[in-house]
Amino acid sequence: MKRHSDNNCMFEIKIEENLEKFHRQKMYPTRPGGKTSPQMKKNKNKKNKLFQQHKWNIIKRHLRVQQERGADSKEIAVQRKPPSVQELMQITTHSQMLQYTIIGLATFLANCRRIPLIWIFLRNALSIVFNAYNLVVFLLAMAFGDPTKSPLSLGMLLLFYGFNILLSSLSTFLTIIVYQSLNEEIKKAGPIADEWNIYISDENVKARLSQLSALVNNNVKTFTLYGLVDLNGSLINSLISGTVTYIIILIQYSENGEFSQASQNQTKT
Repeated sequence: MKRHSDNNCMFEIKIEENLEKFHRQKMYPTRPGGKTSPQMKKNKNKKNKLFQQHKWNIIKRHLRVQQERGADSKEIAVQRKPPSVQELMQITTHSQMLQYTIIGLATFLANCRRIPLIWIFLRNALSIVFNAYNLVVFLLAMAFGDPTKSPLSLGMLLLFYGFNILLSSLSTFLTIIVYQSLNEEIKKAGPIADEWNIYISDENVKARLSQLSALVNNNVKTFTLYGLVDLNGSLINSLISGTVTYIIILIQYSENGEFSQASQNQTKT
């Protein structure tokens, strides 16, 4: 209470100083001879009353805000009461059941989408490989051969084939990122349970938290497509390396051998 009263006094002093400063800076018109008229005095008194009323309105508003903040702080202090052992046990049990349900639902959805995902990845992989191969072929033909043989200009080639490569790549990468992010979010419950286990002394609650941590660590695994490939960052690396490898193989074993002939002609000349 003393602290609030000191703050209110300081607040009133600041208001008085500001009002006096305003009065000193305010220039009221006077009549010739230095005397003010009755109308001027009346206006001045009216303005002083308005200033005083405004001052006390500000003080009341300030006091009301402080009272509301004090009430809110009391409510927050009441809400921050630490839970009992029974409440902790119920929270941990519900968290374990919820985590088990989430793991089962995510696994079920991933298993139901295995065949569509295989088709998506296969289609996107073929699209990336063949579009990248055609783009590289035309670029090499324009670089080492006759540029007029290309059916499209350089900008149209990059726009057409680059668009197809980018669209297929984004579709594949976003699908992998979604499954990988889901897996990481589910696994976050394990470290949280281990951290709680450090600060809790009750043995029953510690045992339930250990069960929750073991549930997460043992049942959350990387989503796979029938065990053939994992839906994580390693699949992205495999797609990129496989695309580059197949493009090099297709160029080396092309039937016409235009690139090797063009390079030989350039070396002879």
